[in-house]
Formats: sequence, C-alpha cells, structure tokens
Amino acid sequence: MLLCRQFIQGDENMIPQRQIDEIIEKNDIGDVIGEYVRLERKGSGYMGLCPFHSEKTPSFSVHEGKQIFKCFGCGKAGNVVNFIMYAENLNYPEALEFLAKRAGIELEHSADKRQEDKARLINSIYSVNRTAAKFFYDQLKHNRQAQKYLYDRGLRTETVKQFGLGYAPDSWDALYRHFTESGAAPDVELLVKAGLITKKRDSDTYYDKFRNRVMFPIFDVSGNVIAFGGRVMDDSLPKYLNSPETPAYIKGNHLYGLNIAKKSQSERVIIVEGYMDCIALHKSGIHWAVASLGTALTHAQARLLKRYFKEVIIGYDADGAGQKATLRGLDILAAAGFRIRVLSIPDADPGAKDPDEFLRTHTADEFTALADRARSAVEYRISKEEERYPPTSMESKAAFVRGSVRILASISGDAERDMYCTWFSDKYGISKDSVTSEIMKIRRSGSYQDPEANGGRMPVRNIKNAVTGNNNAEDTADIPERVKQDKLEKTAILLMSDDRRSLEKYYGDIMRLSASKPNRTLLEKLKKRYESGERTGHEAVIADASELPERDVKLLTDIVSGWLRPSDIGQACADIVNRCRILDCDIRISCINEMLNDNAINEADRFALIKETAAIIEERKKYSNGH
Repeated sequence: MLLCRQFIQGDENMIPQRQIDEIIEKNDIGDVIGEYVRLERKGSGYMGLCPFHSEKTPSFSVHEGKQIFKCFGCGKAGNVVNFIMYAENLNYPEALEFLAKRAGIELEHSADKRQEDKARLINSIYSVNRTAAKFFYDQLKHNRQAQKYLYDRGLRTETVKQFGLGYAPDSWDALYRHFTESGAAPDVELLVKAGLITKKRDSDTYYDKFRNRVMFPIFDVSGNVIAFGGRVMDDSLPKYLNSPETPAYIKGNHLYGLNIAKKSQSERVIIVEGYMDCIALHKSGIHWAVASLGTALTHAQARLLKRYFKEVIIGYDADGAGQKATLRGLDILAAAGFRIRVLSIPDADPGAKDPDEFLRTHTADEFTALADRARSAVEYRISKEEERYPPTSMESKAAFVRGSVRILASISGDAERDMYCTWFSDKYGISKDSVTSEIMKIRRSGSYQDPEANGGRMPVRNIKNAVTGNNNAEDTADIPERVKQDKLEKTAILLMSDDRRSLEKYYGDIMRLSASKPNRTLLEKLKKRYESGERTGHEAVIADASELPERDVKLLTDIVSGWLRPSDIGQACADIVNRCRILDCDIRISCINEMLNDNAINEADRFALIKETAAIIEERKKYSNGH
C-alpha cells in the first residue's frame, strides 16, 4: 500500500485521466454523502445538516443531477472528491484512492521503471532511517553526558521516548559498523543516499555523518523516519547538523512534530523555529505545536498544515531573522486560507526570546493565555510599520500612515476592514473618515498589495504588470473588476466544455486575458481532454478543479448550481471575451492613475503613462462598440 501511495502522490498524472473520471462516475455523490450526512429529498436534490460546521437548520445541499454539493452556511462546495477531501482530511490523490477502493476500482499507474525505482529507493531510505533511529535511541541509554544534557533542558523519559530522541556516539563509524556487524547491512550506497554516512575523499572508506550529538529523528506526517537533526552538547560549531535532502526528504515539504500535532484535535497550531521549542511545548501539554525545520515557511508546508488546522499562530524567535521569517510566512499562510496570529513572547517576558526559554520560568497555562492574546496579522504588520516609521514627527508619521493604510486596504472583507479602520483610528488618533477615503482610493486602483519596501509606494514589479495587464492572480484577487473577470472566465470555461468549436476559437483570447493561474490551468486541462477524446462537460471541469484553491472550486460550483445552457454558446463566449477585455482596460487605467498620483514619478515616466492611458481608452472604445 505504501508503494501505491507513493505513485499516486508523486505525479498528478500517475492515475490516467479516464480512470479519474471513472472513479467519480462510479461514486454517486448522493450515495457517498449519504454515508456521512442524513439527507432528505428537496426538489431535484437533497438537504441535510452540514458535517463541516455546527448548525441546527439544514443548509447543506446535494444536487445529484449535477453531481455537486454546496453548504450555504460555511461555503464549502465541490464534487464527490472535494467532499471526501474535507470529510476524511485527505489530499486530492488520497481522496481518489479512497473512492477507488470504495467503488472496487483497481488503480492503474503509468509509472515508468525510473519512477518505480524511485519509489523503492524511498521505501529503502525509510527502512535504514528506522534502523538508525533505533540505534541512536539505544545509544542514549549508555551515554551520561547526553542524558544530562536532555535532563538539564527539562526533558524526561516520556518525552524522549515520544520524540525518539537519541545519541550519535563519539566515533567515526559506530553507525556504519552497526549496519555491517548486525548482519542486516544494506548496500553502502543506500546509506550514502540516505545521508547517514559519507565517503572519505581519495579513499574507499566511509564515516558517520553524525558523531557525538544528541539526535532528533524527523518524521513525516505518516510516521516514517525521513531525516535527522543532530545537536552538539557544548558551544562547538556547527551547533546543529541536519540530514541533506534525499529522495525521501525535502525539508520544505515537512514540519517537525506534525505527526503528533495532527492528533491534538485542535483547530489551531503554533509554528516555531526549532526542535527544542516544539518539544518544550509538547512536554508542557501544548500538543498543537510544529517546527519549520530551519527553513522559511513554504507553500507546501502551508498546504500540509491546512489538512489539519484552521488557524496558525506564528511563534518564531524575536530576533531579526525570526521577524523576517514571520513576515514572509504571513503571505504564504494567508494564501492558504488560514486565520493568522503572531505571538510575541518578549511582550510577556523580555528575558525570553522563544517558547523554550519562556516555558523554563512560566507555566503552560501562562503560555496558552499568551497565545490567546496573540496579535492578528494586520496588527503585527502595522506594528512593524510603526517600528520602521516611528510616528514621532509629521514626516515619519505620514510615511507610517501611508504604509498602514495600504495594509488596511489589503483586507478583503468589508466588515473586517471597517473593524480594523476603527481600531487604527482610535489607537493612532487619525480620522476614520480620512483613513477610509484613502483605502477606497487604493482599492479602486488595485495597488493595495502590502510592499515591504519602496517606502509604501507600489513596487516596480507591479507597476510594470499594471501597465501591461499581466497581473498575478494572487496580487489582484480582490480587485472588484478582477473578481468579475474571474467569474466570467470560469463561465466561459464551463461553456467551452460543452462546445469544442468555441474552445478552439476563444482559447487563445482567454489565456491571454486571464489574470488567474487556476483558470489557465483549467483551460489547459480542458484542451487536453478534447485532444485525447476524454469526457468533457461541467462535471469534468469541476473534477479538474479539485486540486485548485477552495475559492475556485466554490465559484465553479456556484455557477453550475444556477447553470442554464445558452442557445448559442459561441455567441455567449464572444460576449464574455469582450467584457473581459473591457474590464482589463479599466484595471490598467486605474493602475496608471494610481501611479500618476505618486509625487516621486519623474516627468518622462508621467508623460509615457498619460500616453499609455490615451491608447488604452481608445482600445476600450473599440471593445465597447463590439469590435
């Protein structure tokens, strides 16, 4: 089963598309959801209590004819694969595997020999790492210095056992000899590929990578030992030595302690920097803690966390590196759809810079109370802006307000934005009306992405994209015109899924105009379906969207829920393309107007932008006249 799972997760194309369609077709959405929710017939579909949030009045709808579900309370929506992903906390390949097993479908894999060899190598690395972890754990029992080090750090037998902590002997080849002398020696090259031993230069002899260090085995979310971290017990350098990346271990794809934290049943998780911070939290009974393995938080780690938690508290160190990592992490976590807060330990204890130090002199309840008071992402960003531009003079305060208003403008929800505007106005003594007015100007221009530099002005990268229209969906997702355009593009894709001629005619137009990477992905997949003779139609489009962000799946489901096939699909697509062109012109003009309001712009650039505006206006007139 493990080998099979490796195949599925290794490449989204490993299961043939025709078999994915078969899995969806043979798992009727009403039957599947009926195993989780008590459904009652209502019109052409079913209604029930949503399994994803608490409610007393049914708001969960299942449409068998269109094979989609939607909750009008929490907003979750999609097809049968999406439902299983939510209900079973599975990713897309795992949900397909779950449904295939339910329908009695034996999965086919297009894996070639090279991919099969890689899967076998990964399993072999798991095996030798497991043997090494047991060796290190056993060695700890015989080394007083390592035991004292862990004891002095507050760790006792239960915690050592829970995290599998160990000790690498002060020997050049103790681990290597253990493998060779135990009679279970694998190919020496496997130990090298696993990062456990290293070959000496100009010699055929090998030595252990980890020597005289306390050892921290790193587990993946399934409990496989994928790598190690080793720490010295004195002040020698390097303080930490970590396994290299291997076929089984890419550090940006894993989180230390997640194999334990996922069982906590907590909706929130705190992410810290180091092994000891994470272990100290678990030791204190705070089992919803993970560490980011000494790397800046990645999108892959955020997606992994999203499978188990709804809220992330960032608890990085209070030093400069930790604060930079926090700022980078905010955007990544926001893109993944988390509620985000930031913990500041020095606010409660100036003598402690991280959770481990705090818990040496404070209780778990005090730490939990501190976590409960953690600042929101908006409050944290504005506090950083205040540090950069202390509002002690009019000039500095003006810079602070400009940067802060852009942060406030980036809040997508109207009610939430209004709440923060009130808070900002009260805290800093600035008229709420003036703050709101500046925010509306920024949002209309589409330039409210919070820059970390440029003195609060729009970054050069965005200026160029604004003029050319090559916007990134993540930068423009909440611009009203882009929201309209996104819905139009998805509608066009659904129309094209029923009419090949329209796809061939308007494929290039939508691809050029689209500011949405998910929409371009859907369009490319639809084209491949036509070219390979696979099933098309709205069910195929929603199936292809299963790995896209939740908001894209929800919007497609909303469109399909009220779907009425127009009599002339070609004309409907032509109208959508024209409306998208007009919206694109409006966005480009708004962005240029924002740039023209920047006093720092030189006259040559100003003249060029005015000329560009005139050209876009003429272009818009042409589209408005239907040409």
